[in-house]
Amino acid sequence: MGIALINLFMPVGTLGTANAFDHPDTIALVDALHPDIYTVVAQGPAFLTTALPPANRSTVSAAPGNFAVTAASARIQIYRGGSLVRECNTLPKKDFTGLDNVVIRMPLDTNGVLTIGGKIRGHFINHPNAIAELHMTDGFITEVRLPNGKETLRCEFVLIYRDGKLFDSCISQITKIKLSRIGTVTIRKRFSKDGQMRIAGSSLMFEKFPNHPVDIDVKNGVITEIRILKNVLRLIDTAEELEEGRFEMALVYKPDEVGKMQLSSSYYGALIKRNLAHLNGATIRRRFNGGGHFKIGGRVWATIQQYVGYPAEADIRNGVVTRIRVFKNIKKMIDADEIVEDVELALIYQNSLLVDSFYEGIGEKRFEAFEKATIQTRLDRLGRLCIGGEPKAAFSKYPDHPIQIDVQNGVVLEVRILKPTKNLAEATELVNGGKRGFSLIFNEKGQLVDSYNEALSEIQFSALKNHTIVTRLDKQGNLTIGGRLRASFSKRNSFAIFANRPVVVRAQNGIILGIDILKPFVPFGPDTLKQPDPFEKKTSFQLVWDAQGKCIDSFYAFTFIPPRFRNHVGRITGDFKVDRYNGFLHGRKSYFFGDDVDWRGHSIKEILFGDVNAPGEITEFVIEDPKTQRVTRVDARKVLQHFEPEELIVEIIPSSEKEQGSAYRLGPMIRIGPKIRNPEEELIRTETVAIVRRALESFSEEEQDILLGIAVAYHDSEIPKEPRPGIQLGASWLIETFLEEWKLLDQIAAEFGVSRGWIIESFRRIRKDIYIRV
Repeated sequence: MGIALINLFMPVGTLGTANAFDHPDTIALVDALHPDIYTVVAQGPAFLTTALPPANRSTVSAAPGNFAVTAASARIQIYRGGSLVRECNTLPKKDFTGLDNVVIRMPLDTNGVLTIGGKIRGHFINHPNAIAELHMTDGFITEVRLPNGKETLRCEFVLIYRDGKLFDSCISQITKIKLSRIGTVTIRKRFSKDGQMRIAGSSLMFEKFPNHPVDIDVKNGVITEIRILKNVLRLIDTAEELEEGRFEMALVYKPDEVGKMQLSSSYYGALIKRNLAHLNGATIRRRFNGGGHFKIGGRVWATIQQYVGYPAEADIRNGVVTRIRVFKNIKKMIDADEIVEDVELALIYQNSLLVDSFYEGIGEKRFEAFEKATIQTRLDRLGRLCIGGEPKAAFSKYPDHPIQIDVQNGVVLEVRILKPTKNLAEATELVNGGKRGFSLIFNEKGQLVDSYNEALSEIQFSALKNHTIVTRLDKQGNLTIGGRLRASFSKRNSFAIFANRPVVVRAQNGIILGIDILKPFVPFGPDTLKQPDPFEKKTSFQLVWDAQGKCIDSFYAFTFIPPRFRNHVGRITGDFKVDRYNGFLHGRKSYFFGDDVDWRGHSIKEILFGDVNAPGEITEFVIEDPKTQRVTRVDARKVLQHFEPEELIVEIIPSSEKEQGSAYRLGPMIRIGPKIRNPEEELIRTETVAIVRRALESFSEEEQDILLGIAVAYHDSEIPKEPRPGIQLGASWLIETFLEEWKLLDQIAAEFGVSRGWIIESFRRIRKDIYIRV
């Protein structure tokens, strides 16, 4: 049998089924049934009439067993192997469905309608009263041939198989309704010359496979898989599957009336973004591609290299992928049921609406693109939050916990730690104390540029050029930033306690210029600086300058200079106060301004250092009258007085009796402080002073300087005057029984640049030496 491939064009309506007129272009195969009779096999939805050119006829040979179609009889004739085996006027359904491997010759009616077996089998409107040749297999028509002069038109029927057996056939396109009724089947059709096919209202395009037959697997009316077969003349012929001809459809599942997910539809290739946006509560099943990407709606939602080619399904909410379940890799994706990994995606909300999601991480640029958003994700197994290309915080007590993050332009504003749930999207309940507002960093233009959770390291703080930080004091009213305590707003500094109060820190080149305390009801957040009259108190820091005039540090204190600034400093500017003794205390040295001028309460605006013979020694004070703003410069060397241990008051307070109901005994306490100019307070024995002096001599000169400064600072502090029963803080340095002890100890330790432990051990040594000698 010779076969020639020719391209043909048929005017609309020449011959064909009612739903095939929209496809005039086709490819035809020419099959020689007889040396003088030819069959044109229409490979599209239409039928064609044409004749081969005479020059080509010699290339076509006759096929054994074939016979010509003639218009001899108007009765139904049944042939097997070319021989007439039966002839009848009608063929009922029971007889028709039992026919196999036969050819039926019968006339069409005056309208070109083919009716047999009690059913209309096709419409051939351009061939009224023509004799049709029906090829039958297993009781179903597989193709129809019609005469047209010396030509024979050949129309292949669509074949429908169930469990590998021919189940039905039809000439027309299969509608979506019909497809949904036939259950789980395999449909065999042929592509057009352009590699196109329409089925159930959908168009499939495979340009690489023109004219090829194709098996289409259908489950509950939904196409699940397409297998391209090697090209054969007849669809009924068994064809081998092409090596690269297997294509799985992406499957869409939706909930039924009772909420159970049911296969709803499918698609091949890419699901466009606007179609994905309309899906809510659906699940899409498809495979990871060759790059390990899971792609839906024009974008990659997750990349997992280890799952290249694995089947997976994604849950969709408001067009956003929220979860991906990866299945064990099997041949047919639709049968996958063993989950190897359940992947959660972080969810992004704007105005309480889900707008996006991401897997594992989100880049810095994409993170900064969210003007205002809430992200629901999880901490890692160590309790860390990493987002926007860098770690943002660590909550070691809450590994793998779901969290919500409020962000603005790539800056984390707040983290809410939620109680654990299996489904991230369902996590809503906050853990006790799980709300963490981040400290916010603004640039000189007032734009929010960064944030941090608990601590800003010294390196990070030093990098700030001209920034403002909105943060909070701790529960004791302290501010620790840049690796050390910067200020304490408590009774000790003659302020009310501002526990947990929001403050604004003004910093320049890593140096604090001032701290402004916000009013209690000013909202904490990115709009804090925009509030009208937000401050309850504004403060300025003392600035430390080197000998070259460069500002190198700052600190907050009224009455003393921290030890770390007492050497190699050019000057200190700020707002020190002349103390209540009309002087200024600096380490073991005191500067008494005399009895002639009472400068108590005046401001010391500048303290100059740098005597050539005594580096680090104060050389001059610049004192300002707060009322007149008159400035007086005082030579520090003329008012310098040495501060010796003999000038300290050292008092031993004896043990007290155990309070009723208390489990602790209040032991003896030591008080050390400067000698007060009130005779009534000079209650010190000479021998005790000597003992204290000898105890101090076991320390270096620098350590003595620090310890005396600590003693003075402690004496100036306002500590509780009455012990509180039931409270025992153990081995602290001077007093063991007051609630505020640890807070005060940490404040003073930070101000003098030493640790709490060093102070405790040092005064423990002093106390032990005093007790031994006493």
